[in-house]
Formats: sequence, structure tokens, C-alpha cells
Amino acid sequence: MRILKIITILSVLFYFSFFCSNKPEEEPIQKSTLILGAENDNHKDETEHNDVHLTDEMIKKLNLEFDKARMREIKRFILAPAKITPIKNLEAFLGSIIDGRVQDIFVNQGDYVKNGQILAKIVNFQIAEIKGEYLKSKAEFEYTKGNLQRIKSLFESNISSKKSFLLAQAEFEKAKGEFLAAREKLASIGLTDEVIVRLGENENINLPTLEIKAPISGKIIERNITVGEYIESTENLFRIIDISKLWVDADIYEKDIPKVKLGQKVEVFTKAYPDKIYESEIIYIGDVLSSDTKTITVRTILSNPENILKPYMFSTVKIYYEYGESRFTVPISAVENNAEEKFVFVVEDDNVFEKRNVTCGIESDGLTEIIAGLEEGENVVIKGSFILRSELEKSKLEGGHVH
Repeated sequence: MRILKIITILSVLFYFSFFCSNKPEEEPIQKSTLILGAENDNHKDETEHNDVHLTDEMIKKLNLEFDKARMREIKRFILAPAKITPIKNLEAFLGSIIDGRVQDIFVNQGDYVKNGQILAKIVNFQIAEIKGEYLKSKAEFEYTKGNLQRIKSLFESNISSKKSFLLAQAEFEKAKGEFLAAREKLASIGLTDEVIVRLGENENINLPTLEIKAPISGKIIERNITVGEYIESTENLFRIIDISKLWVDADIYEKDIPKVKLGQKVEVFTKAYPDKIYESEIIYIGDVLSSDTKTITVRTILSNPENILKPYMFSTVKIYYEYGESRFTVPISAVENNAEEKFVFVVEDDNVFEKRNVTCGIESDGLTEIIAGLEEGENVVIKGSFILRSELEKSKLEGGHVH
């Protein structure tokens, strides 16, 4: 019995000794290389793919582009929504000084007019009344002027009393005021000084109809009258806008107010012309926040010689507020990211691209700052990195095998 127990124990020891000595050694995990565009017979399981190997043919097809990680000047900026508006001094609403009937119209909507150009003529009997007031006041003015001179001469000769002199002087000042007011009224309905002088010399001159003239050069945006129509002095007959220059009003949030100053460089972009960049500078910063949006108005002015920009277009304004700071950067297009990491593809040699995790800082003007993960001068993929990323992820889904 004792001999049987010993034999059993020896058998167990022999069994374990045999199988343990024949256990295959574990292979060390190595970094894998994913080869695209070529056959690969290596089918070992691997934990992670870090490199992508491309054949010359694949590189040519993918049209990859590269750039070096290096120090670049960073420009910090604010992006803000904006609206293009007419400049107030280059916009005019025109009406008639008096009520009347439209006799002639010389322009249409969309026409370009020059400052002083006649747009329309208005007929009204009030013009005759204004003429009569002027002639009456002129006669009274000339009479009181002559009377004052006569009374003054008598007063200085001690023939007339001081009271008579003062009364004549008061009558003259009153007549002078009425005459100047009547003259100003004639001027207000469009009569030139030349016509007014001629009227004073010859009261039989027939006054012209009232002429509506353009006070500025620009385009007729609105025309609200027709020939024969009776109009009132309160109506707007024409609207003219000169759009050779325009305001761009941007809405800046409260947190960004300290970053904006007069004279700062501004770039303006529009949806209508996305390939055009309009450069200007800040000319005005508002003092009151909008109660609705909690923003202030920041204004710039744009030249528009071709008149392609239109009032009330929506646009985007880029306001630069920090210059001259050099940071270690790559183009933003080089950086791929997912929920867990950000990475780039570094050129190892002509055909191998290494996935490299990076830590990023600020982004500005198409660049992103690299805080860690790259060395200066390393070449990274800036166009086509998404394809390399897709191939790596595809390989992982297939169980980590290299194809």
C-alpha cells in the first residue's frame, strides 16, 4: 500500500514537469506597421497599430501634403456677426418744401444721380404767395431804411426828437427781419441767389416751378411719385444712397469688450462673396450695450468701388487683438482627434507615417499650438491624414491583423 502511494506521487510530479518544460515562450509585443497597397503575409495578433506604410503608388494616389512643425507668429482674433449698413451722411430722403402737383420727373429707380441734379419739378400756387410776401417785405424794408436815414439826419441837426429817431430805428429793424425771412423762404424752395436778385429788380419775373434737386451723389433707391400726382410736404419722394462706402456694424459680447480698440485691424467676410476678404480698421466703439443681446456695436468702414456689397447684407467680422507672439505650431488640418486623444501623422521616411499623440494649445488663424508630442522641424501630414486614420481604425476593427 505504501509503495502504491509513492508511485502515484511520482506520476503526478512527472506529469507537471513534462508539460511545464514544453510550454511555448511568449513573444514580446512589438509595434506594428500597417502596409497599404502591398501584400503582407504577417498575420500575428497585435495590440496597436502606430505606423502606416504606403507604397509609392498609394502616396501618389492620395495626393498627401506636408508641413513642418515650427515656430510661427500667432494672431489672436474675435469672430463676430455683423451687418452692412449705409453711411448716414451718404443717405438722403427727399421731399417737397411745399404741397403741389408733380409736373415732371427726370429719373427712375436705380439711376445714378449727381449732387445738385434736378430730379423732378413741382407746381403750386404757394410759390406765387411766397413771391408776394418777398416783394412786400422788400418794399417795407427799403421804405423804413430811407425813413431811418432821414430821421437820423434831423435828429443830429436837433430838428427831430430822440423818440422819433428810436421809433424809426425800431421800424427799420422789424422790416429788415421780415425781409430776410421772406428771402430765406424763397431760397428754401430752391431759388438761387441770382433768381432772387433778379426778382427784386423786376417784380414781373415769372418764378420757375419748384425743382427737387439731389443733395448728394448716389443711386435712386426709392421713387414714390408719378407725373400729375398731388404731393404733400410731409411725403418722402425719393431716397438716394451712395454705396461707394459702407458701414459694417459688428455685435461684440461683453466679455470681449476689453479686446477691442480704435484702429485695430479688421477683416470682413460675406456669404455672397466668400472668396473675398475686405480689410479695414475699427472707427467706432459703442458706449451702450443692447438690452436684448448684451452686445455693443463696433463699426468699421469699407470702400465699395464696384458697388457689389449691398446695404443690409449679413457678414462676419474678424478683429485681430494680439500680434507678434511666436508659438510652436502646425496647421489645424494636421490634427486628428477623437473622444480620447489628439494626434498627427509624422513622416518617418518616404513611405512610413507614425501616428503621434499631441497636446494642443490655442488655435488661431488656421494654426494650432503644439505643447507636447512633436519636435521642431518634424514633418507632418496636413492633407490626407484622415485616410491614414481610417485605415488604422479599420485594422483595429478587424482584430488587430495587418493587411
